[in-house]
Amino acid sequence: MLIKEQIDHVILILQEITMKIFSVLLLATAAFTAACADPAANKPKAETSAPSNAAKSSNAPTLTEAARPGVLADFKATGTDLALTPENSKVEFTVRKSRASTMAVSKSLKA
Repeated sequence: MLIKEQIDHVILILQEITMKIFSVLLLATAAFTAACADPAANKPKAETSAPSNAAKSSNAPTLTEAARPGVLADFKATGTDLALTPENSKVEFTVRKSRASTMAVSKSLKA
């Protein structure tokens, strides 16, 4: 009878563990479901109107106009031109060795 009592005890412990796991999963599912509620559900909807053909505020052509040949011929973007040369630019890499705790910078590379 001793073995039967030990088996019954082990079964009882496994049932308790299973119920605890099930309870935790049930609570986690409920928490995730509540957290994923729609935040805009009780908010007023945005008021919108139909699209209009208002005057453009820029001299830049629209994408549809830019697709036609010759549209961008007289368009000049404002800004500063920058000339990139090996003398005024460089590329540096920061390298970290996986087993070292120090950082090392490699030599500058020239294009």
